[in-house]
Amino acid sequence: MQAKKYQVFVSSTYSDLIDERREVIEAIIDLGHIPAGMEGFPAIDIEQFKYIKKVIDQCDYYVLIVAGRYGSMSSDGTSFTEMEYRYAVESGKVVIAFVLDPAVLASLPAKIVDTNEQIVAKLEKFKADVMTGRLVRLWTDRSSLSRAVMKSLIAAFDEFPGEGWVRASVQANEDVLAQINELRVKNEHLAAENELLKAQLVPQIDNIASLDTPYLIKYTYSDRPGSRVATSLTMTWREIFLAVAPQLSLPQSPHMLAVYLQTHLKESGRTRGRIPELNAIYTTQIRVQLVAYGLIKEFRGQTIGGGFGEWVQITPAGNRFMIEEMVIRADQTGQDSQNAQ
Repeated sequence: MQAKKYQVFVSSTYSDLIDERREVIEAIIDLGHIPAGMEGFPAIDIEQFKYIKKVIDQCDYYVLIVAGRYGSMSSDGTSFTEMEYRYAVESGKVVIAFVLDPAVLASLPAKIVDTNEQIVAKLEKFKADVMTGRLVRLWTDRSSLSRAVMKSLIAAFDEFPGEGWVRASVQANEDVLAQINELRVKNEHLAAENELLKAQLVPQIDNIASLDTPYLIKYTYSDRPGSRVATSLTMTWREIFLAVAPQLSLPQSPHMLAVYLQTHLKESGRTRGRIPELNAIYTTQIRVQLVAYGLIKEFRGQTIGGGFGEWVQITPAGNRFMIEEMVIRADQTGQDSQNAQ
């Protein structure tokens, strides 16, 4: 499960896009994040807009959906949807915009399209401003819109990670990790001696599977909002370790093993771009196996709240193995150069 949840503001006109907004909001929830919008204010006024600005301030990302209406306007003739958009831009929010394909717009019924020439002109100018200087996706129907929103948000989470929200217990663990890192700097020599001693305490287990033994991993993914599909794939223990090892130089909560492996599977194409969610039993087995190999270690420490937290970290032996496996060697560099030519 994700430790951090992002809040996403969904902005659009209301009455003509009720179903589209619902599917987008469900898509955000399916991603494990928090949607926010103006569902409570279908007839917005300037006082309510002051409140909405505060909601936008609390959000990490801003999603704009534009169709065939400019929307209700303030006294100066600017629509509240455009005012929300301009405020999000001025506030430095990550803005992701979706504009209805002009071919589809031309076929929409008159009841959900502006026909007044002055208002249409305002809408076209607004769309031109939105589509200048940023990547804008065109959408054709509810399904294409929700898929595009999910895909764009996933990319934004990777490229522009926001502050997000975390549980108090997770934040406490992060504070503890900061203290651990500070102590490591102050006591570098003592820490090095401790690591050497711990590296000598690798579990000796008879008949343990080799690193190249395949392991079946079962996971689920969402193929559409509200639906999950169960499937599986096979990885060797060597592949599993190398997928998570680069992120374990500092102490991490054990559940992060699943997060890092899920991210690796998505980015490497093993799950065809889908976001996998591993069953907890496989995360536990992976942790136990990597500890048994002596590649990672487990330890516990006291948290700020007075309880105890559990962490995992790569061992010196695991770090050496990772470097030996992942380093680009001279013969590989030569082959890469020839391939590039």
